[in-house]
Amino acid sequence: MHNSNIHYLCWNNGQGYLTGRIAFALCLMVMAMCAFCTPPCEAAKTWNGSTNDWSNDASWSGGAAPITGDDAIINSGTVLLTTESPELTSLTLGGGTLTLSNWTTRLRATEVTMNAGTITCGTAFTNNMMSNRVWIVCTNLTIAAGAKIDVDGKGWAGGNGAYGTTWGFGPGAGGTVSAGGYGGAGAASRALAVLGSSLPYSSASAPEEPGSGGGIHSQPSAYYGAPGGGAVRIEATGNVEVNGTITANGSAVVNAGCPGSGGSIYITCNTLTGSGTNRANGAYATSLGVAASSGGGRISVHYNSAAQAAIAVPDLVFFTAVDNQLSDRAAEIGTLYFTDNRFLARNPLTGMTGQWHSASPTMSFDQLTISNAWLRFVQDGVCFTVNNELLLTANARLEIGGNAIASNILWDYPMALPRPMSDMPSNPRLECGRLMLTNGGTLWVFAGKTNDAVLTGALVRVAQTVTIASNAWIRPVSHATNGGPVVIRTMGGLRIHAGGGINANGLGFAASHYQGFKGFGPGGGFGYIGGSGVGGGYGGLGGNAQGIYGQAYGSSNIPPFSCGSGGGAYYYGNSGAGGGLVHIDAPFVNVTMDGTISANGGDGPSTTGAGSGGGIYINCKGFTGAASGIISAKGGNSLSLIESGTGGGGRIAIFRRPEMDSFP
Repeated sequence: MHNSNIHYLCWNNGQGYLTGRIAFALCLMVMAMCAFCTPPCEAAKTWNGSTNDWSNDASWSGGAAPITGDDAIINSGTVLLTTESPELTSLTLGGGTLTLSNWTTRLRATEVTMNAGTITCGTAFTNNMMSNRVWIVCTNLTIAAGAKIDVDGKGWAGGNGAYGTTWGFGPGAGGTVSAGGYGGAGAASRALAVLGSSLPYSSASAPEEPGSGGGIHSQPSAYYGAPGGGAVRIEATGNVEVNGTITANGSAVVNAGCPGSGGSIYITCNTLTGSGTNRANGAYATSLGVAASSGGGRISVHYNSAAQAAIAVPDLVFFTAVDNQLSDRAAEIGTLYFTDNRFLARNPLTGMTGQWHSASPTMSFDQLTISNAWLRFVQDGVCFTVNNELLLTANARLEIGGNAIASNILWDYPMALPRPMSDMPSNPRLECGRLMLTNGGTLWVFAGKTNDAVLTGALVRVAQTVTIASNAWIRPVSHATNGGPVVIRTMGGLRIHAGGGINANGLGFAASHYQGFKGFGPGGGFGYIGGSGVGGGYGGLGGNAQGIYGQAYGSSNIPPFSCGSGGGAYYYGNSGAGGGLVHIDAPFVNVTMDGTISANGGDGPSTTGAGSGGGIYINCKGFTGAASGIISAKGGNSLSLIESGTGGGGRIAIFRRPEMDSFP
């Protein structure tokens, strides 16, 4: 019979152990000692809803600010963090505003969860003031719908008489009547703007800096410029999920000053997910006849390629846009950088605006629809390939090439804005099975330089048909100083519907923008002749009241392989550019022209010369069209009948080859 009060010391493999009630009692004693020695679980530190500094103990539950390892909660009120936070286990934002002040202030936590509310930074700053940004270091960051990181207008300050300058602040600051630039160049309202201001700076892949401020209006000086967008830096070792908003837009102004550029969003993470918005847009302002958009900012996302490829492409949107209320060349879009091209792998491709940068210059798709997006592909030697149909619709704007600018090579009247050119080891190419443009879709192609060995500045090669519907356009941009052309080659035919077409107006040799300087191109108009600029020449002479003309070049007996020449500038600058070259190579198929093909010269304002008409060369098997069809290569107009010269007419040649019945 077993006696429950008797206990045994037993051995097993050389080790002794107790059995029965003594063992049970000893276990209870050990558990009690452990409980006594382990500190109780600390409650999360919760902000009390006041407006105060993070370090104020009285503003946190428990009467003490969070320390390393704590969980912190902010549901309301305004919290100011002026120094680096302790390394928290978590920070949860359920409402209110957390403001980071000072450039070196880091918010550090393993988990940062924004269910509502805002994280922002201090105000805009000058060269002599403390700078600010939002800097988050974490494992995972979650931004729920309705929550946001907001640094709009928190970058470099705009020009202000109180600061003693007409210029904005920052590396891309706008001068007088010039908007700020960053990822894209800012525009100026007229040629009196300071050339060399508003230009891009920093890096597309690692954009640490904020956006730059706009300049003031020259009269009166009380028309201040606006600040650029701020800087957001997120360093995460895990996942960043954005269902809310990260915004770093430049600020607009309500008077005649100029706006600031978009700022920067720079994210490093393992993966990026969500369906929210990331934006660093430029802005727009107009009053008293002054109008200029600021350049877009920069967004960069570095992720683990293998980890990102293992998940579905998220429905995030990315914008470094500009406000184009004045024209389609109002300012330059900013930049988008990604580790690879994974975020392009969605069809339709929508919700993106920016100059695309990644490690690979080759983009290849089976079929692609682009809608409500504006993308420029600028990698060296870019080749954009779609095996089947490429459809541009719903105001989509696809741009191929255009990776380089120069401060003295500008678009023509009415905007003083650097004109993109392609400067690459090999010139850009777009190749697709079919090309369809409809519902406001636009294709811009920027040519590189040509020489005796390289005859094509850029190539659009379509294996089947090219269809351009009403309100849709192809814009071939010849090289501004070299004249290298864009060639459109189709093996299946070209159909241009009424209301759409190919528009190369003002897209030839660049205009002059300095007093007394000649326009670019063989027939470039002279400046400073008898008090007015001379119009550029091409098929005909450029005009001038003093009998000095822009010279004709080329021949009526051979196809025109050159674009038109720019006008000269006398005083006011910003003369008219030459018309571009429209080169359509369709020797085995028909061209049906119910719409418009134009290569007109740019107009010459005030004392400047207009650009000459450009060139149009169509090589086809058959050529047909309706009465609505228009082919035009007119010289630009003089906007001052006394002080500026008109541009000479361009050249048009249509070679029809009915004997070409089959491909060679």
